[in-house]
Amino acid sequence: MQLRGWQEDAINQWTDLKKPAGILAVDTGLGKSQVAIELLKQYVGFYANAVIVILVPSVTLLEDWNLKLLEQGINPLLHGGSHKNNFGQINVATFATMRKFNLPKDGYRYFFIVDECHKIGSPANSQWYLKDMKPIASWQMGLTATVDRADGFNVEALIGPVFFEMKYNEGVEEGIVRPMYFTAIGYEMNPEEKAEYDFLTSRKKHIEKQLGVFSPSPIYMMQLKKEYLAIGSHEDAVFVDQWLQVCQERKRAVHEHQTRQRVALEIVASHRNRKILIMSESIAAVDQLWGALRRGGSARVSVYKEHSAMPKFFRNQNVNDFKFHEGARQGVMVSARTLDEGMDFPDVDLVLIHSSSSNVRQFIQRKGRGSRAAGAEDTLIFRPFAIGTSDEIAITNIIKSKALPSHAIKIVDVENNPIEMDITERNQMIRLSLLTNDMIRFENRRQQRAPWGLAKKIRKFKRKGGVFYWDEQTTEVKVNVDGTWHTVGKAHIKIPTEKGSRSGFTSPPPTAEELFGR
Repeated sequence: MQLRGWQEDAINQWTDLKKPAGILAVDTGLGKSQVAIELLKQYVGFYANAVIVILVPSVTLLEDWNLKLLEQGINPLLHGGSHKNNFGQINVATFATMRKFNLPKDGYRYFFIVDECHKIGSPANSQWYLKDMKPIASWQMGLTATVDRADGFNVEALIGPVFFEMKYNEGVEEGIVRPMYFTAIGYEMNPEEKAEYDFLTSRKKHIEKQLGVFSPSPIYMMQLKKEYLAIGSHEDAVFVDQWLQVCQERKRAVHEHQTRQRVALEIVASHRNRKILIMSESIAAVDQLWGALRRGGSARVSVYKEHSAMPKFFRNQNVNDFKFHEGARQGVMVSARTLDEGMDFPDVDLVLIHSSSSNVRQFIQRKGRGSRAAGAEDTLIFRPFAIGTSDEIAITNIIKSKALPSHAIKIVDVENNPIEMDITERNQMIRLSLLTNDMIRFENRRQQRAPWGLAKKIRKFKRKGGVFYWDEQTTEVKVNVDGTWHTVGKAHIKIPTEKGSRSGFTSPPPTAEELFGR
């Protein structure tokens, strides 16, 4: 296969590395897997004892890599799902299956290609990779469109630094991917839906007040639960469990209501000439949409669905049928997260993100499912969102991320009237679970402890149940008491770097959206 110019540049960058370990951070649809295939061909041809292991997070990606390699005359051995083989020279394996293997350490040169390598950063995967894989790797390459993880884990420290990077806009300029246009459609929930959302929001805030936290992230709350259990505070741990349950119910209330389904169906009906991939957050929503589409347009639409609760045979059959769908009937696939990453659908030209998290990485992966340059002149991306709810955070994050140029983004209501959204950047603030005098280094660096007046102010806010934050940019220490913000004073905070520090800093810190959003 003829390599593109950027792919040759990436291979040259790789071969110039003093240590052959790093990450190829290239947007979805630009052809990063071809760089890995070209390199594995070179290593197999040059080293008789080279063993290639392509690591993937899911069986769906396992099958996709198998097709890519077969198209180039390479017959890999598969390990995962129903595939059980001995290891050969070229292998594709899921993370879960690979953890069960004990690869021989002597006599072989291993080339580990970690697809969607941001997923290797989970606690279980990273510990396994660090212990069993990294020590025996002669070469290791990560492939991803998005290196950053929501939990802050540094994937580059595990695999290696980013050695080559390419963004979507560069791919459009070179004609590799189609231009994409994103439209977020805001709508009002009906009274019953809004009442349920408001009730759950009120319940969520009540629990936060009981715990003395302000708009925390689920990751932070799970860490807080561990801390409570460690000190024997079981009552507070129960409050955290209740908070997590309420958040799950509120997420369902936002993502699975009938008004959202109606808006999604109207988008499909308005684009009969497009091949559509619908992506949702829940299996229940997928089943509801699939049923509604089957009932409403079975004579004109071939509707497929795919989610983890389906038998594997039907999942694979539906994916293949949709992928190669042709004819007069419109092809529509409804999926719950399992097709977010890695799958190629070259002729999909409309991606309908029925619901999503607020994580921009997920948006980048999902938009990539419709970016391949085959047939259509452009790709349309739609994302319905409920006005006046936490759903708006996902839209503002997309705008601020610059994952698409501003001229390609439109925010409208159901009547196509423009909607203005506040995307003001707020300073990152770090929450302090414990604020003591010996943590503070004030503007006068010679002053080693907080002055009496300020210490008195801190004690006063502590008695009121205040939650302290440090604004890293302005160096202001602030406190939130029952939703009201107060400035304590400017300070340099002594941030602990060693495990077990008595300062009580929480980790990871909440984002600006989590602090100030709904």
